Amino acid sequence: MGLVRFDGLYVRESRRDSLWWLRFFDGGAVLDVGTSPGPPAQIASWLRPGHPQISTGEWALHEGRLSLAATSRYGTVRYEGEARGDALSLAWHSDINDQRGEGTWRFCPLDARALDGPTSPSDFRPIRAYSALARAGLDARAISAIRRAKSLTLTNINYATPEEIAAWAGVDLADARRVCAWRDGG
Repeated sequence: MGLVRFDGLYVRESRRDSLWWLRFFDGGAVLDVGTSPGPPAQIASWLRPGHPQISTGEWALHEGRLSLAATSRYGTVRYEGEARGDALSLAWHSDINDQRGEGTWRFCPLDARALDGPTSPSDFRPIRAYSALARAGLDARAISAIRRAKSLTLTNINYATPEEIAAWAGVDLADARRVCAWRDGG
């Protein structure tokens, strides 16, 4: 059993266009978030304590087992498993939708500036207005559907996966992927 690392992020690919990130802090805090693909330094620029779209929680090592729980406004996801070198092997259970699974999170080392430096607009391109979606290549119908979606605010569109955007707004997955690719600088 290894120790968790604090000098980077752990990432797991859950679906073709969806990543799950964990960031551990000395002292027992952990952050958890799902995103569309993006470079680790870009994710680290906003995966920081106090961000409204990030799940927060605590982690612990007990008798060789790693356990953690991270809570968002939607509920809690619990994890248990082992740290093996630069990877975490974890089983998880979501109290939000009662789904379960297991997977491996690989470690991505980052320098201190990427982890804790100032956030700059070039680190992450937030969508500040619905009109910005036209630059992502969306037509007026898709922009209107996203604007009307009650579950999709300008805040969470900046962090949602393509699948979440498509489900919440009722738009084609291809349109949701265009939004995420443009948003993430791809």
